[in-house]
Amino acid sequence: MWLAVAVQIAVLPLLAAAGWLSLPGIGFDAGRALLGGLIFGVAMAPAGGCSAGVWQHVGEGSVACIAAVLGFTVSIGSIVHLAGGSAAAPVPQAVVPSLAGQPLWMVALPAALLLFVVAGRLAPSATAKGAWTWRRTGIVIGAAGISAWLLAGVDGRGFALAIIPGNVAWFEAVLGAAPARLNAATVLVVTITLGAHVAARVEGRFKWSKASPRKLGGAFAGGVGLGLGGALAAGCTVGLGLRATPLLAPGALLFVPAAMLGSWIVPLLQRLRQDSEPVSASSAEIGMS
Repeated sequence: MWLAVAVQIAVLPLLAAAGWLSLPGIGFDAGRALLGGLIFGVAMAPAGGCSAGVWQHVGEGSVACIAAVLGFTVSIGSIVHLAGGSAAAPVPQAVVPSLAGQPLWMVALPAALLLFVVAGRLAPSATAKGAWTWRRTGIVIGAAGISAWLLAGVDGRGFALAIIPGNVAWFEAVLGAAPARLNAATVLVVTITLGAHVAARVEGRFKWSKASPRKLGGAFAGGVGLGLGGALAAGCTVGLGLRATPLLAPGALLFVPAAMLGSWIVPLLQRLRQDSEPVSASSAEIGMS
């Protein structure tokens, strides 16, 4: 992800400065971005992935992620619908166009260079057989993000990659029995699943996984959490992380670290619980002896 963001940070502000891109924006709330990111990160563990990840894992055969997608779609759809909103994706404001008298691209290029260094240091030392290298993956995702911005106005959306609008549109279409509400955003989330399914079939690893009722319930609850966090922050790991961070949008710069922190909480609690179990068992044995 870091390399993909760095690629976009290095290019998008230059395209905007050249007049090739129009970067719309709305206000943001720091508290909502932080709280939404934290909730979103915590929800990722039971959901089995982020907003795009759960759609991907459905294509790979995860039954639990079907429940997560349903929870996410119902949650974000209900919140947006009750708030009187639409399926239009919220786009956080880019940072002030000038900083210390310098244009945005002059601020973005050093940030991109820093991320290139960070990506290199955090990159895995080895790549699984047949898998793309981290460099190739990051460059391709970054190029896809740039292409999405360049094509953003073709269908009238005015924004680039985003997962939430597709879920909201599906919710509204099903709730109102209105197929006319299905649009490019709904196609995007479905094609994530289809692409993952094709890749899994080609690699010979597609298999429907089993899921207990408890796991299905946990995944659904995790999906609800993704929707709640995404609604609070006005975006998710794609809309804010991959799309808005390259624009140095303040909401994204707060959401991403908060989501990372939240994603560490559940595994940390599980690790602490596992570490405490042998101690409890030993204490019981000592008490009985």
